[in-house]
Amino acid sequence: MKKIFFPAVALCLVYLSFAQEPGDKLDILITAYTKLHKFNGSVLVAEHGAILLNKGYGFRNASDKIMNDEHTIFQLGSITKQFT
Repeated sequence: MKKIFFPAVALCLVYLSFAQEPGDKLDILITAYTKLHKFNGSVLVAEHGAILLNKGYGFRNASDKIMNDEHTIFQLGSITKQFT
C-alpha cells in the first residue's frame, strides 16, 4: 500500500503545481511572506495588459484589525523618494 500511496501523492503534487495559473502562484508566495510578517501591503501584477493579481495583504490598521485590500491608500513620505 505504501509503495503506491507515496508516488501517487507525489504525482498529484507535481500535477497541481504545474496546473496553477501565474496569479495563483504569486498569491501563494505573497501569502507565505505575509504569514511570516515579511510583507504588508497591496499587490498589482499585470502581464501584457492582463491583470494577474490585484489583492491586499496584511493589516492596514493592526490595532483595529482592518485588513489591506486592493483599494488601500498608503501615505507616502520622504523615505519613499528612492522608490518613486
